[in-house]
Amino acid sequence: MATNLLRHGFKVTVWNKTLSKCEELVQYGASVGERPATVVKKCKYTIAMLSDPPAALSIVFDKDGVLDHINGKGYIDMSTVDADTSSKTSE
Repeated sequence: MATNLLRHGFKVTVWNKTLSKCEELVQYGASVGERPATVVKKCKYTIAMLSDPPAALSIVFDKDGVLDHINGKGYIDMSTVDADTSSKTSE
């Protein structure tokens, strides 16, 4: 997804708890956020693609997470999660 956005001229900021996973996207022109809150602060829209409910909840609710700077911005969660987790993050 990020590669396609970059190919079409969009500015993309990426974050992964394993920073080495961002290296390929940086080669395509992405910048790296230091933590989830940094990405949200820098971007108008944030797209999350996480592996499970604990990761999705952590990104939103933990210190330096999405909630720190989300006011007035869009958050799209495309994570592999159950309905309860999606409801919690949408609140």
